[in-house]
Amino acid sequence: MTKNINICRINLLKNQTDGLKKGKMDPRVSEDKVPAYDIVETKIRHIDNTVIIFRIFYMLDTFIYKFQLLRKDKLCILEIPKKMLLDLKNGDLTADKELTRILESSLEGSDCWNSVAT
Repeated sequence: MTKNINICRINLLKNQTDGLKKGKMDPRVSEDKVPAYDIVETKIRHIDNTVIIFRIFYMLDTFIYKFQLLRKDKLCILEIPKKMLLDLKNGDLTADKELTRILESSLEGSDCWNSVAT
């Protein structure tokens, strides 16, 4: 029985790894793994304090962080390049202005927000 469980675990891990390589799965990351997370969170709160950062995924093939944001019964997926976040963390003013522009246009516009099925 233990041998079958271990084989299942190995197959599950292999399938997850294969999925990551093919771009089918995005690994979820915690906020402490996201460069400049605190800056992004502060800017989002400044624009709209009702928005909640629900989940964050890191796209390995494109080096982009996908932020899933919630506001009431709506979901917005925001993509931010890793390079921009690293530059922001290092104090780059251009990256700061670009992030502010992206956040304002996404959060204040209706195109980003989609209803969540309940």
